Amino acid sequence: MNIRRFRPLITFSTLTLFAVILPLTASAAPCPPEQVGTNELTNAPTEGKDVRTEEIEATDLGNAPLFLEGRELRLRNIIIEPGGYVPVHGHTNRPALARVTQGELVEHTDQCLVPLTHKNGEVIIESAEVVHWVENKGDTTAILTVSDIVDRRGEETGNFK
Repeated sequence: MNIRRFRPLITFSTLTLFAVILPLTASAAPCPPEQVGTNELTNAPTEGKDVRTEEIEATDLGNAPLFLEGRELRLRNIIIEPGGYVPVHGHTNRPALARVTQGELVEHTDQCLVPLTHKNGEVIIESAEVVHWVENKGDTTAILTVSDIVDRRGEETGNFK
């Protein structure tokens, strides 16, 4: 059986699944209105610690009717060990939806003066405006299941050092 023949159906099914499931999940709590402001993230790590990614699946969007040559729709897990963190990064050219599927994470964003705690089941919307870093302050491994559109031609692929 040639799986490539079924890729468009798989992609459509995946997008449909996200459209059905995401509304049923909890969005992450927004920044409290009194804490909205510019956060310089001066002590943000620039390299990750005890974090790894496992790509689950990706599909090339270059031949899709969307005409997104060089881009992939990707689904992966980001596994963050206790005390670990994802370094500071942005999403200028890589929008993403990240669902906490295990544990609890603390997000530090340039748009909020206080850290935000994200619990199991919550979804973090990572838009072009977001610059942030995430840490696991808990004593168990935390997992983010992330779907993003990555530009394989550029440098911002979201792979952490």
